[in-house]
Amino acid sequence: MAGLTGVVGLAALGGMAARDNKSGADRLSESQSSTAKQNVSDAGKADSAPDKGKKGGSGSDEGQSMESYGREWRGKDGREWRGKDDRRDDRRDDRKDGEDHAKEVPCDTETLVEVVNKAVRDDGGVFKLAKDCTYKFTEQTDQNAFPVIDEEIKILGNGAKLVHEGTELFRFFEVNSGGDLTLKDLTLSGGQVSGPPPAEGQGGALLVQEGGKAHLKKVTLVHNRATATGNGGNGGAIANFGYVTLEDSVAKDNHARSTGTGGNGGAIYNEGELKVHNSLLEKNTATTNAEGTGGTGGAIANFNDGIVTIAYSQIIKNLASNDGGGINSEDDTRLTVNRTKIAGNTAGGEGGGIYFDSSNAMRVEHAIIADNKAAEDGGGIWHDSDTSSTITGTKFYNNTAGRNGGGLFNDGDLTLADSEFKDNDARQGGAIFNNSGDLKIRHTKIIKNYASAPAGAGGIFRDGGTVELDDKTVVKKNEPTNCAGTVDGCFN
Repeated sequence: MAGLTGVVGLAALGGMAARDNKSGADRLSESQSSTAKQNVSDAGKADSAPDKGKKGGSGSDEGQSMESYGREWRGKDGREWRGKDDRRDDRRDDRKDGEDHAKEVPCDTETLVEVVNKAVRDDGGVFKLAKDCTYKFTEQTDQNAFPVIDEEIKILGNGAKLVHEGTELFRFFEVNSGGDLTLKDLTLSGGQVSGPPPAEGQGGALLVQEGGKAHLKKVTLVHNRATATGNGGNGGAIANFGYVTLEDSVAKDNHARSTGTGGNGGAIYNEGELKVHNSLLEKNTATTNAEGTGGTGGAIANFNDGIVTIAYSQIIKNLASNDGGGINSEDDTRLTVNRTKIAGNTAGGEGGGIYFDSSNAMRVEHAIIADNKAAEDGGGIWHDSDTSSTITGTKFYNNTAGRNGGGLFNDGDLTLADSEFKDNDARQGGAIFNNSGDLKIRHTKIIKNYASAPAGAGGIFRDGGTVELDDKTVVKKNEPTNCAGTVDGCFN
């Protein structure tokens, strides 16, 4: 199943691709002001260099279908699936870019900061950056490159990059209550924050406070990081306590790190409402030290009543030192995943693809969960919910757990329908391990999965709770047996 991992790279994501490969066409902001505020400087770069990403062509397909195991995920016209869904109700919320009356900003870092600062003091504004310019930031004010946003600000990037350089640690943007920030066609690279919460150690590129909003479209977030001790260091690229949308965008090689309970959300840490659409989250990491209990959610960590909705996206090759190699969602959170590929993620604890532990429900629909690994339980998904969750139309391929539940580990109330498990493996329950939850399986294929323990059951291992199969579910050709622990309707 290696073919499913990274099927679509940056170059295939159209408007989502980073615009870093401009060679001689790129311009640099070279402002030299007597105030020294936001000077362009070549003094020592931060510990991560800007990404040298690839350009990609635009284009998307409506109503994509997912094809069979072992083949590339393609749409009906044979092109690689990009995840676009032009039908979704909230694709446009009638927000206007305002390009016709945007103020054009020259390729000068200090000027950019000054015009945004003036707009924040006044009643907001719309700005269009110089095409393909690289704005370099070496200094900060209160941990931010720009003034704190508490008005409506729109920045139309025009292919530009905002790049952190030098030794000072700061993010690019902070949005306070009442603030509304729109970023479009822009790269944020190298933002770094470090220190104690609530602000300094959260959100390497962007921090959205409660009551604030941020809308990112065709934005690339790369090589940003948040580090701290204790419960800080969350959200390598974004920390959200308000409302954030991420559309047609890329978050790659961002890092969250802390000791203790922090270091969550390699790309995004959420305690508000987060919507991700048609975006790629790749090679982000969430880590903590050996004694820490944080380091969860290699791509996304969702905590404290947070709401996360992900559609038509890819979450691939992310890593968490503890739970949730791709996504970690706990503490009364809600999670919805629709037509999304979660593949090649690794968890040092549980839930290689997704770790979900909440009193609320999880919804996974028409997804691919493939090539994920968990050192402990739940190679593909680890689930525990007090409310009835559902997994529908989802393919679990080639996931691995060091202990139980190669494809799925269930400890809650879950209905699994119209899905498929193949080539998953674990010590017990190669496809599914039911611990103490109530699991209903409808119209699902569980074929050719493996367990290493002699009595481990390659198909379904019921350790406790209930497992109910309907007569349209097929469990066969699993090794060493199809089922263990008494599963009515399953024959070995």
